[in-house]
Amino acid sequence: AATTKAQSAVSTANTLVKQKILQAKAYCQEIMEEATQTLNELQLRAEKSVDKLKAFKSETLNRKIAHLMGDAVDSVANAENTVEKFGNETKVFSSENIDSVSCETLRSASEKCIEGEKHASEACAEARRVLVNKHKEQRSPDAVAGLGKLQARLTAAQQEHAKHKKVMTTCDRLIKAKEAVIEEDRNLRALEKKVELFER
Repeated sequence: AATTKAQSAVSTANTLVKQKILQAKAYCQEIMEEATQTLNELQLRAEKSVDKLKAFKSETLNRKIAHLMGDAVDSVANAENTVEKFGNETKVFSSENIDSVSCETLRSASEKCIEGEKHASEACAEARRVLVNKHKEQRSPDAVAGLGKLQARLTAAQQEHAKHKKVMTTCDRLIKAKEAVIEEDRNLRALEKKVELFER
């Protein structure tokens, strides 16, 4: 209400200054120049007031939206952070030097990933629930636009979650393959020893 009154007052002042500039042209040269200079200064002040008012309205709107959607912002940020943590836990399975990682390390990482995936899924589900509830509550265009941005962030987090989950699903096969290679290596060494003994 106050911003609407202020905007109306600034608009009226701006219109009045423009009218007076046109009227000043009817006076003699010296008075016209002096009046025009003063009126131009007033017009600049009015334009600065318009800019300040726009900035104030924008800040107020952002604070209002942040207040109305604080829990939605927090839940999406939590989902993003949890998915990022889950992604860091899956890095061991996509590292280039995977051959040098022991089976025990892979098993331990697999257990951490299972727990991390569970937390990431729960965080994404909670953020989705909060956003759905906020969509039902908020009808203003600004709030809907803010919710749209939060939805885009959540969608990006869910896509990252799916990507990390896909990497995680390879861990069991990777551990079994690594164990098979180790077992075959043992068998091969045992066979080589037998061949050596036989050749003697």
